[in-house]
Amino acid sequence: VALGIYLPLKLSAAIVVGGVIGELARRREAAAGDPASPQGVLFAAGLVTGEALMGIFLAFPIAVSGLWPDVSADPFQLFALPPMGAWPGVLALTGVAILLYGAGTTAGSRR
Repeated sequence: VALGIYLPLKLSAAIVVGGVIGELARRREAAAGDPASPQGVLFAAGLVTGEALMGIFLAFPIAVSGLWPDVSADPFQLFALPPMGAWPGVLALTGVAILLYGAGTTAGSRR
């Protein structure tokens, strides 16, 4: 409840999706009789840390664009409208979800 009140909906939805993936990995481990693996938690912590670092790095161009309006606030913007809409992001998110599920199971951590 506290996260739902404090965080915006787009972040709460990502937390729910991560929780569902974690529960699916836990059930697979319980059904196989394997002990729980901490690899999924470590992988998820790395994703959160990487996202936080990228947020800090992307704050610099935004701050500089406030001082010098000629500098773009989004240095990674290649197109005014992205080609193929949101599908590349959906495919990337699906790939990360599959990697997270694999890291959360012992079969994925043996690779």
